[in-house]
Amino acid sequence: MLHPVHRLQIEPSQELTVAPLEGKRWRPTVVVPRALCVFESMPCAGLAWHEHRLFAQAQAARLAPFKNYGCNAAVVGGRLMLWFWDQAEVSAALNALGIDPLSRVYQAESLLRRPAVRQGSDSLRCWGGIDLQEIAQGAVVRSVWQADSAAAATPEPLGTRTWARELLSRASHQPSLFSRLGRLATRQVLVPVLSTATVTLAAAYLAYWGGSYLGGVQRLTQLELAADEADQAIGNLVALRQSAALNERWVKNYSQLAASVELDKLLDALSRVMEQHGVVVREFELRRDELRLALGSAGGDIDLPRLLEGLAQMPGVSDVQLRDNVELSQVGFSLRVPGYFALLSPETEAAAPAAAKPK
Repeated sequence: MLHPVHRLQIEPSQELTVAPLEGKRWRPTVVVPRALCVFESMPCAGLAWHEHRLFAQAQAARLAPFKNYGCNAAVVGGRLMLWFWDQAEVSAALNALGIDPLSRVYQAESLLRRPAVRQGSDSLRCWGGIDLQEIAQGAVVRSVWQADSAAAATPEPLGTRTWARELLSRASHQPSLFSRLGRLATRQVLVPVLSTATVTLAAAYLAYWGGSYLGGVQRLTQLELAADEADQAIGNLVALRQSAALNERWVKNYSQLAASVELDKLLDALSRVMEQHGVVVREFELRRDELRLALGSAGGDIDLPRLLEGLAQMPGVSDVQLRDNVELSQVGFSLRVPGYFALLSPETEAAAPAAAKPK
């Protein structure tokens, strides 16, 4: 079933109203104009594709400029892009027209107008003004809104879909119609514990014959939302188990090779200091009684003087020195830990690891 598309618009009196757009879509959609959005962008290179949504959710909650906010997010070229709007204001405009705000999918106008370049500056005409953008590797790294009704009187038509995969709106959780039909048949008729690869192949085959399943769309939406939440929880659990196994193996091997090091006490003391200063271990290297650390920020700025003082005040530690750093988000130290280390015998010293790094 196709649904109408609406867009929000700002009247000359600054009142926010809702107007219909031409065409229909599979989901009831409301387009939020760029004039109502606040843009943020940050690098996220190194994240796996299945980590993009969780990273976007965390950054949206941290950076949201409104108490009740709506947000679209997308990752392109190793960069996260976020568009925020005041959801309370948008909901009030929809309620005034008798539209339930919770029944709509929201899409930022900027995600429906593809930049003309992949690298450099772009001037994107939107409703009510111009979006001045800086583009790098196809991603928007900077966006400045310039209200100009005359210059943007006739913007280009909107695209029928977003030019990058949207991560936070309901649309990003809902697959296409035929994909949903195929997956419904697979999960309800075939064995529900088939592997992901088998489910995908079966869904592709059944999607071709999916016309007879159109009546199950509403029920299918509920099942797919629940399935996506379960898939996300399973993915998080697998990642946590893999990380725990790697760390456990590292600690076990290091303890066996350097049995004279009171490693548990050293890690406990370091953990207390890191928790106080909001940092995490990036590198951990122990050579005899000299420990080299690389610490990274867990979310905020690193207070270097206080962190240096905290390490120096650890019992059993001496000669704390700051090492050269090439990254702003990471800081390195070298320190002596004689209080946690007894000299190894020649046989044990020959077998002790020169460097050990937890993942």
